[in-house]
Amino acid sequence: MRNKIAILLALAAGPAWAGYQYYFTDSLQSTNPLAWNSSGQLSSSAAGLAASSTSGGSLISSVPIPGGGSEAEVAISIALKSSGGVYTAFLQASSGARTGSSASGSYLAFEMQNPQFDAENKNCSANFLLLQSVAGKVSLLSAFSHSCRDGMRMRMAVHNGTVLIWPDQANAMEFYAGANGAGQPGIGSYGAPSGNAISLVQLGAIDQIAPSAVNAAKLTASVFRTRVELVWPAATDDPNGIGLAGYWVYRDGLYLGRTSNPYFTDETVKAGETHSYAVKALDGHFNFAPPAAISITVPTEELTPIATTPPAKVPPGGPASPAASASDLGRPTAHVTAGTPQADSGGGLDPRRIGVRALGSYWGGGGENIDAVSGNLNLTIPLLNPTSRNGTTTTIALSYNSQIWQKSANGPTLLGQDTGFGLGWKLQAGAIVPVWTVNNTIDHYLYSDATGAEYSLSVNNGSNVWTSQEGVYVSFDANADKLYFTDGSYWSMGCVASAAEDDAGTMYPTNLYDTNGDGLS
Repeated sequence: MRNKIAILLALAAGPAWAGYQYYFTDSLQSTNPLAWNSSGQLSSSAAGLAASSTSGGSLISSVPIPGGGSEAEVAISIALKSSGGVYTAFLQASSGARTGSSASGSYLAFEMQNPQFDAENKNCSANFLLLQSVAGKVSLLSAFSHSCRDGMRMRMAVHNGTVLIWPDQANAMEFYAGANGAGQPGIGSYGAPSGNAISLVQLGAIDQIAPSAVNAAKLTASVFRTRVELVWPAATDDPNGIGLAGYWVYRDGLYLGRTSNPYFTDETVKAGETHSYAVKALDGHFNFAPPAAISITVPTEELTPIATTPPAKVPPGGPASPAASASDLGRPTAHVTAGTPQADSGGGLDPRRIGVRALGSYWGGGGENIDAVSGNLNLTIPLLNPTSRNGTTTTIALSYNSQIWQKSANGPTLLGQDTGFGLGWKLQAGAIVPVWTVNNTIDHYLYSDATGAEYSLSVNNGSNVWTSQEGVYVSFDANADKLYFTDGSYWSMGCVASAAEDDAGTMYPTNLYDTNGDGLS
């Protein structure tokens, strides 16, 4: 009887991505004793599963995971009508596993605690925890704050000791946790107010098939004195797979960065260096394809890009891919730029020029600025001018940049990132982008002003305060996340784009201060 129910539930499960199918789906309007091992105090209704008591309860699946083993995915949808409650997804859980004051058993748990709506009941935030319990001993693997909403979706998967979590977002966060070695998926809750419930649970087997490898014959590089731009044709996942998650890029065998797009820019090279790059496609369950590799030498004089071809043999440097720690969250997927190879950045080292620089040469009679060196068209429309009591002003402008395409051996490649109001447009006072190099270290920061002009803050004074050699006299204190100007005014860069956004890791000002420390209005 149990197997027949499992088959019916598998047929009812809808696809997640591509051809992937969950093997079990339950709306939780009643508790099926043939599918769940129940513990604690739980109640089911038309809204789903809820537990109003402080001790709460859990449902741990008794349906076998297809293919055997304990690796799986669990996805839950949550009805949030008001603030409060705790909602948990379990993997590798023993029967009767619980969190909270009645914690027991072994498990991996992804938990949302105490969601809070604002006074207008529009915005919601909550604390999220990743927990591991082995024989009743609980370890906190991660804790962070995140937005929430009515109908939000939480997913968790475990594969080869890596735990993947999706807190109502498209891109996974990953953590190395080892493995409990046994147990089943499940759900739990406690302290939920009336109307709040887990409204849907879906259980899935782990996709074991890696996506196609990047075509090494079509992996190309444009090489400049301070940057290497890699472009490759998109990989594909298998027809029944969970879906392509993106690409990881390695330099000289060390992890460099990741991107969801088939291109990546390394802005941390120096003239005369020789490097090998490897690109690995991966799917949503952390299956890595074999690497495609290419070797380059950075020129010392010419700015014209050098076309390179991949080596005949892929160098070693293992598909053992590092999992991110909590410090990796919010790290940019890639800072990608395009441009005219003959242009420079004001320091003669960058293949493009965007925005309007004080030392630049421009022409145009209708408000536009066409760079005489790069040919880039920039149009800046000031919208706001916050002013302090002592007269300090800051411009918040809408700016357009035309250098959003690159021509490569694979054809035209779109490198524009939509971080504003459409392709090529940005609305900002300014921004700071951290540029990472291997070993999870900062190489430099990139400062962008209201026109979109970018300046490399590459000089570290030794105390993590960064300045530029490119004709802009600002300094960024990376310890306090403050950007200082020559007149003594400064910005507090308190807004950081999340890992799921195109401008991931970019910092924007939340407070603008004049020389007296007074806020602008």
